Amino acid sequence: MLNKLFKKHTLFQQILIAGISPALLVFSSLFTYSLITRLNDVAISQREIATRIAENIAASSELAIISGNDAQLFDIIRSALAKDITAITVTNALSGKKTYVKSSHQSSESVELLSVPIFQSNIEISDAITGNASTNFDSPKIIGTVTIEQSKVQLARLQRKIILVSSFIGAISIFLCIILAWVVSRRLSKPLAEINIFTKNIAAGRLGSRLNVEKQGELGELQNHINEMAKSIEAQQRELTNRLVQLELAKTEADAANNAKSLFLATMTHELRTPMNGALGMLQLLSTTQLNQEQSNYIEIAKSSSEHLLNIVNNILDFSKIEKGDLKLEKRLFPAASLLDSLLTPLAYDAKSKGISFNYSVAPELNTINIYADDTRIRQIILNLASNAVKFTHDGGVTITLCGEKLEHQQQRLTLLVADTGIGIAPSNHEIIFDSFRQADGSNQRRYGGSGLGLAIVKRLCKAMDADIEMISTPGEGTQFKVNWVC
Repeated sequence: MLNKLFKKHTLFQQILIAGISPALLVFSSLFTYSLITRLNDVAISQREIATRIAENIAASSELAIISGNDAQLFDIIRSALAKDITAITVTNALSGKKTYVKSSHQSSESVELLSVPIFQSNIEISDAITGNASTNFDSPKIIGTVTIEQSKVQLARLQRKIILVSSFIGAISIFLCIILAWVVSRRLSKPLAEINIFTKNIAAGRLGSRLNVEKQGELGELQNHINEMAKSIEAQQRELTNRLVQLELAKTEADAANNAKSLFLATMTHELRTPMNGALGMLQLLSTTQLNQEQSNYIEIAKSSSEHLLNIVNNILDFSKIEKGDLKLEKRLFPAASLLDSLLTPLAYDAKSKGISFNYSVAPELNTINIYADDTRIRQIILNLASNAVKFTHDGGVTITLCGEKLEHQQQRLTLLVADTGIGIAPSNHEIIFDSFRQADGSNQRRYGGSGLGLAIVKRLCKAMDADIEMISTPGEGTQFKVNWVC
């Protein structure tokens, strides 16, 4: 209830309500109690006045009643009339007569009756013979009654005056209380409102804003602390901006250096491919001449080394094209079964020379299917994965499987599985295995050679062809790569 009430008001209004409400509650209670007490006191006072008048008349009328002097009794009653006494009646119990005197200035309406008995005083009797005096101590005898009719008009007038005066004083007190609460609420809420506006400015990025510290005590300390916090934030923001500028400059320089590196790699690979192709051609021609066994072995070693170097150069060239965004897919229609034909024969020889098995197969459903894709890049993916499998396998073997699944709109889902029983990849290196110029273990790069671009190129080619690649590997047990793409 209170939460809903306070949520609808501002902080200034909440403080004002919190300050006024208890004060009004206490003041109302005290005001009501005081007013009721004063009204009762006035009523009691008026009744006591009437009682004293009646008692005085009763004391003064005793002799007149006993002697039957009505004129004296009338004078006594008339002299006792007061401004709030409407009428006085004295009843003589001895004779049964009533003496009634009414005020000419008072109305008989709205009166209060008050009766007081008239007692006969004890009489001391002297004995003329003996000279002894005796007193009659019998119970006092009632010889009459005094009845006073007291007007309520005067009482109502006095009570009304008390109510008006009390209400005026109460209104002045409430007004002063409200003014005091307003001033206190204003002094408390104003700095808090300034803090609220200040925090909004800070949140909006206007860090140069500062609070005017005019208060003492806790609020002044809070304002000082907030200003210090703003200064600290501004200094940190300035430092962060400077660092961001430096980082942007460093990034620009790094991008420029990277572009220069990519351009250099592309240019150099082009320059290297020409003499390498020439050297391979000459080695091929030389291998067709009459050579002895030793010379043929030398030629084969030279050809293998040259082909390995050319493969590295081609990888670097492809990677530089991918990095620059110059790689373009050249799609054409070709038989799906032709993807593995003659592609893996050289790798089969390499596997045989290492003493490991090398098996590859195409699912029967692909023998009669033509697919529309970039067959060169697909073969490059297959060749890179198969080459790595042979390279890192010493026992067991390598298995390559290509299968397909018909989809809607004459599309095919191709799935390539390349599994080996090689050294495997540690789980901690699964995230970096597709990074450029990296292998899972730096010692492997020194031991097995390679540029570290094979899997990076595979990953980027898969992304360019909207293909998914997954890897499952266990150290010491082997690795399996799975590639899915829609053609």
